[in-house]
Order: sequence, then structure tokens, then C-alpha cells
Amino acid sequence: MSLFGRLAIPIALLFRPMAITWTRSTVAEFNDFTPENDPHGEHDFLSFEHCNRTWFWKCDYYDKEMDGGSEDPADPDKTTRVGTLMLAEDY
Repeated sequence: MSLFGRLAIPIALLFRPMAITWTRSTVAEFNDFTPENDPHGEHDFLSFEHCNRTWFWKCDYYDKEMDGGSEDPADPDKTTRVGTLMLAEDY
């Protein structure tokens, strides 16, 4: 199983494959959750610094048809995970 079902990123990163690789690695290896970077304690949101910029990453859990939330986000057979990466300044 891949890290994400789908990945949404800013168009500017499409031209920087190394940034995408670095960010995916950062998200995959991240385990330093705190109230500041994971305010709801669900481990589905990250805030981190890279290249003097603040980045946000969020994971949302959709049903397989991608037309609503998953009834059981922990079940990969019922869930498509969508990771969204963005600059904090774009939020």
C-alpha cells in the first residue's frame, strides 16, 4: 500500500521533483506530534519548516467513490486517503 491514495500539491512543486520527494519522506517518517503541529491529536495534520518556509500537510479520508467521507477511515478497503501539501501562507 502506498503512503497516500492520492496526493494534492501546489502546482509550483510539480516543477521541483526533489521537493516532492523530500516532503513525502518527511511526512512518512514524521512522529514528533505536538499540540502545536497536531492541534486535534488525530495525526492527520502536520506543520513543519523547510527552506525557511512553513508547510502544512493534511490527510482526508474519503469513501472509495470520492464523493463523501469514509464510513470507516481505518479500513483501507473502504477509504481513499488524500494527502494535501501546501505552503502555510497559501492557507
